[in-house]
This record gives sequence, C-alpha cells and structure tokens, in this order.
Amino acid sequence: MRQDTNYAYAVARIKVMENRLLKDADFDTLINADPEDILSVLAGYGYQANIAVSSTAAVNENDIDPLIAFQNSLSGFFSRSVIDIMKFSPEPEALSILLYPYDFANAKICIKSIAGSRSGELPGKPMLGDSGTVNSDALWNAFIKNDFTGINYDIAYGSRKALAELTGTGNARKADIILDKACYSSMRQAAGKCSFSTWLYLKKYLKIYADWKNYITALRIRRFSAPKELMDQAYIEGNIKKDYFIKALSDNSSVFADTPYEEFVKKEIRSSSDRKSGDMSDSDALQEIERLSDKYLEAYTDKTKNEPYKINAIFVYLNFLKREISRIRIIIVGKRAGLSGDEIRKLLA
Repeated sequence: MRQDTNYAYAVARIKVMENRLLKDADFDTLINADPEDILSVLAGYGYQANIAVSSTAAVNENDIDPLIAFQNSLSGFFSRSVIDIMKFSPEPEALSILLYPYDFANAKICIKSIAGSRSGELPGKPMLGDSGTVNSDALWNAFIKNDFTGINYDIAYGSRKALAELTGTGNARKADIILDKACYSSMRQAAGKCSFSTWLYLKKYLKIYADWKNYITALRIRRFSAPKELMDQAYIEGNIKKDYFIKALSDNSSVFADTPYEEFVKKEIRSSSDRKSGDMSDSDALQEIERLSDKYLEAYTDKTKNEPYKINAIFVYLNFLKREISRIRIIIVGKRAGLSGDEIRKLLA
C-alpha cells in the first residue's frame, strides 16, 4: 500500500489535534490570569489530566505547590501525547525516537543511584520520569534484579555496560557516553524499521541530532576538563566529521564556525552585550547550544510541514505541541517568580 494512503487517516486526526493547539490569545489569557487560576484555565485547554494536585488545595510549607506539581508533569504530558499518536500512526516505531532519550535519562539516574549505594545494600527507587517507552518501575526492577527481559536491547545492553563502567572505574563521564551512544543506536534502529520515505526523513533528522549532540558533548568534556580522548569514544555519526569536534575541545571560535549551522547560530544566539558566541563561558554556551539544538530540529521539521500524508505532518504537530508546553512552563515559572505580563511575554518571544 502506498505511504500516502497509509498516512491519510493519521494525518486527518493530526489536523484535528492541531486545531486544539493554543493560540496567541490563549497564552495572553494565561499570562493575565491570577496564579491561583492558571491550573483551572489550563484544564479548560485540555491539560486537566496532568493536574496531580487540586488547584484549590491549601498550600503551606508541608504541602506540594500545585503549580510546581503541574510544571513537573509537563514532560509526561508530551510523552503521553506521543504514545497516544503511536496508537494510530502507521509507523509507531518512527515516533519512538522522540521517547528513547527519556529512557536513557532514567537509566543514567538508576545507574548512579546503584553505584552510589553502600556495598551490599539495595538503594530505594530514585525519582524517575515516566516519559519514555519503558515504565520507570519496570526499568528500576530490571536494574535491581539484573534482569532486562522484555527491555529494549539497546537500553539493556547500554545499561549493563554503563553500570559495569561506573562501578568498576568510577568514571561517570564514560558511563554517560556509553548510554548516549546506545540511545542513538536505538533511535537509528527504529528509523531503519520504517518505510523508505520515512527512513530518509528520519535519517536527516538523526544526522542533525548527532551534530548538535556531538557539540554538546565536546563542550561538556571541555568544561569538566575530562580527557580529550573521550570525544573520540563519544562521537556519533552525523553530517560533521569527528575531527571537527576534537578540534573544538581546544578551539574557542564561534559555535559551529565554518559549518552549515553557522548562519543559524549567528542569527539565533542570544547576547546581552553584542558579544560573539565564542566569548561565552562553557556553562552559558552549553545551555545555549541545548536550546538551539531543539530549535534547529524544529526548523527542520517545519520546512516539511506542507508535504501531506507522510510522517512529516506528525512530527510538525509534535514540535508545535512541544513549543506549547515549553511556553506554558515559562509562564508558570514567570508567575511564580512574580514577573509582570510584559516580562513574561519577552521570555516567550
């Protein structure tokens, strides 16, 4: 069956869901609402399932702030949306690449909790998110029982290898690299199971993802003065060759200088004093590159939004949803910080 026929039903449902995304007027309503009314306003926009604590509950030093509880649940809302769409998508494995990073983030937490426990003692379950493809209880039990039956192969293999590295050598940076590479492997494996058209789309997406991930890794290695050899081990195959990132470890030039990403970075990078991106501290640059990484991937998907009846339409919708969730989070943080409406609007720009 032709792919456009396969995706006709899924894209029709996505178009209906797009109409429910928040408009500028809706964000203005949230910004103008009193903090105690925000959760009830969001409930009217379909976010009620995310509210773990009643907005009318009394809040004191012994209670959970309902706004904090809601803010912490937003990542789960995105993941549940992905999982819901996977149920009617012709190629659900294509969407799993958006969830695997959450699985491996949980794996990192599990590994560090176990490695940091006293010898002979089993630690209590750490705080894990339920945003990935694997239930957090199931993942934690897999670690405790050393039985990864039913767990994705890359998650199981990478977790065992990273745990052995951390408990054997204490090298947390190398353990993280093992999991990052296993995560990318699982994403590529998922893409490889898709139709040719979808695979081509995801192949470009993953190569872009790899380039930005490599740059983030290089910044972290430089920031923490880790051995440069780690970049050789950490590199994942993208559009830009490994030597570029190895050079970036000692080169303080502008971010992604002399690459196809350079103009995008120059245009988008934030600056309070017209400083060049190369003048940023590694800490500031790390946060900025992570932000720009998400934005560049969004731009890639947006370019294909007019191609009907393909996986593209689903990715475009999910990017819109991710932006919406990010803006809601900013509004909540701004409200809790006592910022004015104009100040919050500037943060949303």
